[in-house]
Order: sequence, then structure tokens, then C-alpha cells
Amino acid sequence: IGFFNSQSVNPVRMYDSLISRNASGFDSSGDDLLVNCTIVDNTGDGFQSRAKGVLLNSIVWGNGRNVRPASTLLTVDYSIVQGGKAGIGAAFENQLVYGANNLTTDPKFVSAATGDYRLADNSPAIGAGGPLPVGVTGVRAAQPAGSALDLGAFENARGTPGTGLPEITSQPTAQSVPAGSPFSLSVTATSPTSATFQWRRGGIGRAHV
Repeated sequence: IGFFNSQSVNPVRMYDSLISRNASGFDSSGDDLLVNCTIVDNTGDGFQSRAKGVLLNSIVWGNGRNVRPASTLLTVDYSIVQGGKAGIGAAFENQLVYGANNLTTDPKFVSAATGDYRLADNSPAIGAGGPLPVGVTGVRAAQPAGSALDLGAFENARGTPGTGLPEITSQPTAQSVPAGSPFSLSVTATSPTSATFQWRRGGIGRAHV
């Protein structure tokens, strides 16, 4: 079991945490508040709050059952939940508050297969977080400063998702050289996967970098 709390008198406050690859993820009988958590690839229930649960700015993905409804009140907002509201089920429909800011798209981890649950640069979770509840402190700061928090346990350095394609981050510097003289150009680029870049002039490839 990833996290288990059987005492209803003990409120649980969990921030910036990863729960993965267990028989079950989060199972609590308390008054639970999870903010910026990633609950993934657990074989049983990912998130189960047996009393009152609040799930914010989090990712629940790839579990046997991602979210089991609470028996009193469950609030989910600004989160990625695989299967969305339908995936939670309607057993306690009148106790479910499913916010309008949730997503159901693949969170795009760096490498879930190897347990790297950081966000890839083109993850839809980047910058998709909402404001923190009143009184909540100790949650990490958004990166870059001034942007919205990412969803899940890990903050990406980007403020918005990339395209998933190679991106030029610095262009060559303009220069003048005599005809026939050698010269060099440099460019900096990033790519989410291995890539080969080629200088082209007039549609003709000149060099690989």
C-alpha cells in the first residue's frame, strides 16, 4: 500500500508527493487534502478518501481504478484524472464535486515505463494548476516565477507546454565574411527526443549538427 490512514480523527495533508507502483495508492478515512500529487500505476485504487476528500492540482493515471468516490464528499478540481468524471463512477453522485478545470488527456510523463514521472516538456499538465486553498502553505513555487503551478508532484521549468517538436532556443549571430572564406555558425536547440539537425540553404543540405 502506498499510503493508508485508518483513523478518521487524523486529517491528512499531502503536498508535492508521488505515490506509484503499489498494490493501492492513497487510502484514508480522514479529512483529506491532496495538492500537487501524482498517483500513478498502482494496481488497485489510485485515490480513495473514505470520509471527505479534496484532490487539487494532481494527476491520477494508470491505476487499477483511478478514483473511488468518497462516502460523504469528494471534490476534484484542476487535476488530470484518467477517464474523467465517468471514470470515478456515480455511486455517490450527490457527494461528488467535479470541477470544470479538470483534464482527461495523457499527462505525458518523461518515461512512465522506467518510473520517471516528471512532466515532459509538451505535457498538458504544465501551467494547468489552480490557486491554492486558503491557509495552505509549503507547496512548491511555480516555475518560472509568475506562471501557474503545474499539475502533479514535479514542476517543469517551462511555464507553458511545448509543441513536442524540436525548438530553436538561440539563433546564429549575423556576420560578414569575404567571399570564399571559411566561417562558422552556431545554434542551440532542444528536442524531446533524439534528433539530427541540418543546415540548409536554398533547399540544399549543407551540414549536420
